[in-house]
Order: sequence, then C-alpha cells, then structure tokens
Amino acid sequence: MATLFGMWDDNLHYVNGDPSAKGKGARTLSKAQLLWNRIKPPKNSTRYNLIGFAITHKELTPGLKELLPPTDSRLRPDQRCLENLEFDMANFEKSRLEQRQHQEYSNNLIWIPPN
Repeated sequence: MATLFGMWDDNLHYVNGDPSAKGKGARTLSKAQLLWNRIKPPKNSTRYNLIGFAITHKELTPGLKELLPPTDSRLRPDQRCLENLEFDMANFEKSRLEQRQHQEYSNNLIWIPPN
C-alpha cells in the first residue's frame, strides 16, 4: 500500500506503507518521495500565466495548417483573435460563426438518411 499526501496547489508526496500505522508514522514520513512541486510563476508572466509549452502548443507553425483537419480549433478565427487579445474582433467572429451555424441548421431541419 502507498499513501499520497500534500497540498493540491503546492506539492504532492508519496510513501510506501501506511504512515498512520502505530509507531511507524514519523519514520515512514521521513522516507516520503516528492512526486510534484509547484513551480512559482516567473516575474515577467505571460498571458494567463501559461508555461512556454502551453503557449506554443496551439501555435500555427509554417506547413502545419495544411496538415490539420478543418475542425481543428487552431483554425477558428474567433480563437485566433482571442489569443491575440483582439476581444472585439473575437466577439464579432464568434457571432458570425454562430449565425452561420444557425442558418445551416435551419436549412437542414429535415434529414433523410441515405439508402
């Protein structure tokens, strides 16, 4: 048996065995292994305090656009505007997209399955 302990927003440790067992608690806790430790945000924080990987994860690099399916969220104009802090344009694009989807839905209310 192993026991996990720590704080959800600071660190997480594990120890093999049951630290609440009689006479073994303090000795077992001293052998605890660190699983995760919070990294303090940098002084020059980025948008939304994201780490470098998270920022570049959605980046459209040269040649990638041609490989992505048309449903990929990186291709949504409203998302691109939002990530570029163009909030008014993002709202406009989102409304335009929703209107287009509503129009397509309204035109296809009757669906006939193929034979």
